Amino acid sequence: MIPTLNSLTPSKHQAAGHDGCLATDSLFIKLTVQQEIDFYTQVQSHDQSVQDAPLGSQLSHWMPTFMGTLTQGDVSKTQTAGSDQSSSAEGQTDKQYIVLSNSYHGFTHPSILDIKLGAKLTDDEVTAPEKIARLQKVSDSTTSGSLNFRICGMKVYNGKSDTKPANELYENMNDSSVSVNINDADDHKYLEFNKFTADR
Repeated sequence: MIPTLNSLTPSKHQAAGHDGCLATDSLFIKLTVQQEIDFYTQVQSHDQSVQDAPLGSQLSHWMPTFMGTLTQGDVSKTQTAGSDQSSSAEGQTDKQYIVLSNSYHGFTHPSILDIKLGAKLTDDEVTAPEKIARLQKVSDSTTSGSLNFRICGMKVYNGKSDTKPANELYENMNDSSVSVNINDADDHKYLEFNKFTADR
């Protein structure tokens, strides 16, 4: 079911990535590009054709459910002024948004981990050469290159406490790596771990 404009609000829970994600109780909506839409469509089509697949054996079992897409006109009235839309979808004449099931729906105070999968961080067919070179250096110097994944950010529920971890959780962690932010009207707080840069 396509959500109404007044039901879309900025997502309250995000550990990394670009601003501009929207949510309802059960749906998560974010700016996308055609390659991402094609990926979700192909995975869903393939996995639906597999009969009696054991839980966890198909890629779709580990992904939010793909519900479809919305166009810029469907969501433009809900965008907040100054939202950072600096993703690869920037510059599209007709911006599209992908609609997924909201994985944190039903959780009162979710803790969230944002992981970037794969050693290859760009689509060379649609990415500028300078950006390809820059992100290849990122992959080579982090666990993206050595382990095929990298933790981009983490948001951990911290109750009403302002206390940060006393011990170093990862190499080169410092006080600026972790911030305490209030995310709810009832003063509940989160520890936000930004831009993990641990070397491989």
